[in-house]
Amino acid sequence: MKILLIHSSGKTLMRDWRGEDIQTSWGEVLGSEIGKVKESNKAVPITTSKGEHFLAIKPLLRDIIQKGERGARPLYEYDAGIAGALMSLQNGMVVLEAGTGSACATLMFAQMVHPGKVISFEKDERFYELAKRKLADAVVTNVELHHENLFMAALEENSFDAVFLDLLEEVEAVKKTVSALKPGRFMCVYCPVEAKVDGVVEAMKEKRLVDIEVVDLNLKRHVITGEKSGPCFPGFFVCGRRFKSV
Repeated sequence: MKILLIHSSGKTLMRDWRGEDIQTSWGEVLGSEIGKVKESNKAVPITTSKGEHFLAIKPLLRDIIQKGERGARPLYEYDAGIAGALMSLQNGMVVLEAGTGSACATLMFAQMVHPGKVISFEKDERFYELAKRKLADAVVTNVELHHENLFMAALEENSFDAVFLDLLEEVEAVKKTVSALKPGRFMCVYCPVEAKVDGVVEAMKEKRLVDIEVVDLNLKRHVITGEKSGPCFPGFFVCGRRFKSV
């Protein structure tokens, strides 16, 4: 199982734990103490062999996303939260996702729509395997992950409550998936650069989507520990609502 150790300094360590003691620069953490987290499913305070203090806990979804393995530029939890709001995700929905990548958005969407589900397509084997590991780490059971090219997939008409697209062929993906979206529901497309936005907007208009909105994702964390903040990864969400059959 995954375990998150939160030091009194605020530093965190996420490890795969199989019952063993864990060696850290702050001293040894006994496996018997970590085991109490598994037994109680609660945060457990632990004192190391050097007298340092940790809080041991099962990683939350944000921890899995931020501290886990990553592939290409991932969508973070705050990005996925914006996308979820734009698509009006709620419990019981079925979401189509194309371009699983590191599964960061996938994990957030799965949590938002539970007990509904996310059906996600990833054609790249490396990202597919990474996504499988991420889903297993988070113990997520309401995601159907397909190692398949979206453009080769058979999609049933009017079968999804929301569509999220994060792949290079944005315009073609809009045209491929619009008929699978239920009328009145939202599609959201991630564009990494502004130059792609107009093409997506035009494709949505061509397919008679309405309520089209473009959201700039130029977000950046402000770190308060005196460290420099990480790189800013701008991008855009283009969102539209299916008006009628096309």
